[in-house]
Amino acid sequence: MANRDQFRFFDRLYPAKTPILKVCRSVGALGFSSLEVVLSRFGCNSGSKVGAVPSATLRKLESWVRSLRSGRTVRRVQLSSIFDKKRSGSFEGMRHSQLLPVRGQRTHSNAKTAARCSSPTRTK
Repeated sequence: MANRDQFRFFDRLYPAKTPILKVCRSVGALGFSSLEVVLSRFGCNSGSKVGAVPSATLRKLESWVRSLRSGRTVRRVQLSSIFDKKRSGSFEGMRHSQLLPVRGQRTHSNAKTAARCSSPTRTK
């Protein structure tokens, strides 16, 4: 069980002396600059310790961070977007399926190497 020297955040126990910025960063949802802005909205300083932050604020912060898309969720959304573009037959979708640059980059000299390296069926 958690005592007064440890605090639960995202189903992990953290010592009370741990900076709140480090605890939030361990979740992996945001970078340092974004976290500083978010923490200031919740009334926390980036240097404040977990033990100094009220538990109600910790719960609000935890629920807010849980609502963010992070890690696998972002990648899954990106892949489904690319799949939808391919299925609809849009220009971007065709470029994705041909393994060519999508955003208007040069193809005369650059894309041959990129397409060869990112080929889904590489042969040696």
